[in-house]
Amino acid sequence: MHLWLAELAREGKSKKVEVEEGLSSKEVALFHAREALRLAHCDDNPPYYYRVAYEEVERLLERLK
Repeated sequence: MHLWLAELAREGKSKKVEVEEGLSSKEVALFHAREALRLAHCDDNPPYYYRVAYEEVERLLERLK
């Protein structure tokens, strides 16, 4: 879900909610991308992680730089 929200924010299609007020679309995207990366971890780091989501989030974070 956070990955999807990050993509929406990156594309400027995200409706900002109360927690996100005052943040730019990029900041909202970064917040959700970091949450998605955190949730993709299992036992803190690879090799135990949800690989598909982890790699997709890494690509998204590169695009957000």
